[in-house]
Amino acid sequence: VLFVLLVQSKASQRTPEVMIADAIKALLNSEDKKSDPEALLSFVNRMGWRAYKQFMASKESRQGFVSTTTVSGKCALKAWKKFQGVPERPLDAETILNFWLGDIFEAMIIMLAPAAGVKIVDNNRQLSLRPNIAVVHPDGRYEYEPGKWRNVEIKKVSSYGMEKAHDGGPGDEFGYLTQASIGIAAWREAGYGIDETEFVLCCADTREIASFLVAYDNNLVEDARLRAELALLGPKISPPDSLPTEKETAWNPSTRTKEETGRNVLCLQCRFCGYRAECWPTAIKETTTKKIPIPKELTKWIVPKQ
Repeated sequence: VLFVLLVQSKASQRTPEVMIADAIKALLNSEDKKSDPEALLSFVNRMGWRAYKQFMASKESRQGFVSTTTVSGKCALKAWKKFQGVPERPLDAETILNFWLGDIFEAMIIMLAPAAGVKIVDNNRQLSLRPNIAVVHPDGRYEYEPGKWRNVEIKKVSSYGMEKAHDGGPGDEFGYLTQASIGIAAWREAGYGIDETEFVLCCADTREIASFLVAYDNNLVEDARLRAELALLGPKISPPDSLPTEKETAWNPSTRTKEETGRNVLCLQCRFCGYRAECWPTAIKETTTKKIPIPKELTKWIVPKQ
């Protein structure tokens, strides 16, 4: 039997400007708890569906399908391949479990939010963005002041990603900032006046959760629209070998004790791409263990210098 204890909601005592992560931490640190069967049932149903998708269902083809994730990355060639239905390499166990942890974090935040006194609605509501991004699924909207809303993005990050967010805000290595601005543009088309995103980051290494505000960036949206135009739905779709990719800036020099090793490390986008082997057939996997701040295996994909 699964039991979930949630803290007594104290929404009426909270200031309107409270950040989601701060409210959740206050909830979890409180000793005043109660059961919430409705929130528990919603969590169980959500996780059951996500478990089916991650562990039991075959990966769906994205042929002819334009979603936020198709064009949020900087590589138009990848977008073209996904739209054309070019098969990707199967996901390995580590990647599947990584996605599963992200699902758990998102479901946890959505479940705890009402008891924490923060109002997140329309989780994974299907929106669209004209003229060419057909499916947009934001993580929700948050009413941070009466009648004022923010777009919500809930992401699992590494300790490195969390440290980087504290230094200068969430990065766009995986297209997160582009996704956020596309989400805001789609909310606006649906009639909601939203200008910023609250990222709720959950660190799998340290268990830290933190919120970060990011303003809408129209340039990121226009870049995504251009990738859709070039690779997918334009009046004259560009040939694959002319599309902009990550390969121009795909690597950084590999070093050991600050000395270059003569090899290069693939960027994050190429490292986790389903088409990596086609673009980088000579790449090899290298795993080391570092204490940052707890022992963790670090995987790099190394390629010879060109």
